[in-house]
Amino acid sequence: MSDEKIYLETQLAVVNGGMAKIQITDRRAVLGEKTYSLQNIAAVETFSNRSEIDEKNSVAEKAYEEQLASYKDDSSKTGPIVGALIFFGIGLFMAIENGEWVFPGVCCFLPGTMVLGSAFQKKKPPSPPAKLEPWWSVRIDASGTSTDVIQSLNEAEIRKVVEALNDAIIKSNS
Repeated sequence: MSDEKIYLETQLAVVNGGMAKIQITDRRAVLGEKTYSLQNIAAVETFSNRSEIDEKNSVAEKAYEEQLASYKDDSSKTGPIVGALIFFGIGLFMAIENGEWVFPGVCCFLPGTMVLGSAFQKKKPPSPPAKLEPWWSVRIDASGTSTDVIQSLNEAEIRKVVEALNDAIIKSNS
């Protein structure tokens, strides 16, 4: 490829987390693991799943807002407080009955404290949904078939690859 004119040579972070080698010359395009002859490429364009992702994010956001609107911290403090008082009362009764404070106090004070502590726990509100990110791709029409050959979250880099491919195709045909 020494006598070929290079339009773009770079590495591109792709959706699956790896890196793809990009090299576009006046004869061929190396896009990741595939090599295309420019003569066989009919068209090149940028494609994105942004509208699909925006719709999914919107649905998730609406569901979250509905959950948040219906959320109320309805944890009643009455039940645990009454339960704690019952435990403390049983402990006091056992202590008075037996004349000994240590065993009944420990047996009833610890569970009573745990029940009382549960009265002051707050119910957690729902967590907001994670935002999905759209990907961008280089879409090549070759031999009557459209193929998304490289997918990345970086729109600017994908546009740069498409621009270089279009330049190479136009200049190789003239």
